[in-house]
Amino acid sequence: MFGRYDFSIPSDKGKVKLGLKLAVNNDKFILDFMRMQIVNKSKAGALLAEDKRTFFTRDTGIQVMEPGNYTLMVEGAMPYATTEG
Repeated sequence: MFGRYDFSIPSDKGKVKLGLKLAVNNDKFILDFMRMQIVNKSKAGALLAEDKRTFFTRDTGIQVMEPGNYTLMVEGAMPYATTEG
């Protein structure tokens, strides 16, 4: 996992349009091996399929989000070995 970010949309805002774009300036090849997920954590109990949005592209487009608590996860697997640092 490359990053995990929690965010919330207040209920007084109503539905919100959200657009995300993923970029890596020093290695554009790695973008082919990454994905983004937006998980709705507002509902109690087990996560359902509609609570998770997965994007295998660099751009999510415009997503209409309901008020609630969310987590954005950026995941991937490097296709090659790299040194630390």
